[in-house]
Amino acid sequence: MTKDKNYDELITHLKTELYQRQRKNSSYSLRSFARDLGVSKTTISSILNQTRTPSRSTLIRIIDSLPHLAEHIEKHLTNFHIMRRISPFSFDPISDWYYLAIFHLADFPDNQASPKWISQKLNISLDLARQSLRKLIELNYIQVSLEDQMIRTSKPIKITAPLGSDGVKKHHKQKLTQAMKAIDTLSPTQREYVSLTIPTDSKQLKEMKEMISDFIGELQVRFGNETPNEIYNISVQLFPLRGSYV
Repeated sequence: MTKDKNYDELITHLKTELYQRQRKNSSYSLRSFARDLGVSKTTISSILNQTRTPSRSTLIRIIDSLPHLAEHIEKHLTNFHIMRRISPFSFDPISDWYYLAIFHLADFPDNQASPKWISQKLNISLDLARQSLRKLIELNYIQVSLEDQMIRTSKPIKITAPLGSDGVKKHHKQKLTQAMKAIDTLSPTQREYVSLTIPTDSKQLKEMKEMISDFIGELQVRFGNETPNEIYNISVQLFPLRGSYV
C-alpha cells in the first residue's frame, strides 16, 4: 500500500477526531464512529490501522460527515479524479442514457460538435443527437469551441442520494435494456458479463455496497483514459435473488 504525507495527515486527523469523541463520551465506540462517518466498521478500522487506503467515495462520505476536516481530507483527494455531485432533481433532465454518453464523447481528442458525428458514434438518430446536444449546451454541461469541438464544462457526474428518483431508475433500466441487447449482438471479445450468486448476511449489505462503490471509483481512476476512442458502460447490480418481488 503506497502512502504519502497527505495520507499520514489524514490518519492523524481521523484518530484525533475519534479520540476527542471518546473523551466526551466513554461509550463512544469505533462502530459508532463508523456509523457517524457513513462507512462500515471494517472500512474505518482498516483505514486507521493503515491496512487499506481510503477510496475516493469513502473520502467523500467522510467529508460530508466531517466538514471541519474537509481541507485536510481534500488534500488526499487530489490523488483521485473527483466527480461533480448533482441531485436527482438536477439529473432528471439528462437521465436518458445518451446524455451522459454525449457528455463523455467530449473527452475524445477528435470529437466534433456535430449531431451527425454524435449519431454515428452512438448509433442514435440525427434528430435525437441534435436535440440532446442542444440541451447539454443549454444546461451548461457542454460548450462548443472555436474549432467546433465539444468541451465538458463539468467534472464527471455522480448522482447524490439516488434512492426514489424516477430519473435515476429510468437511467438504470435503460442501461439494463442495453446490456440485454449487447449480450446477443456483441462478440465476447467486445464485452464481459460476470455474475455471482452468494449466500450472505443481509447485515453486511452496507459494506458490500461500499465495496462496489469503491470498485467503480478505482476503475474510473485506472481506466479513465485521456485519449479515449469508445464509450463503455459498467453496471453492477446487487439484489436479493427471488422468483417474484410482489
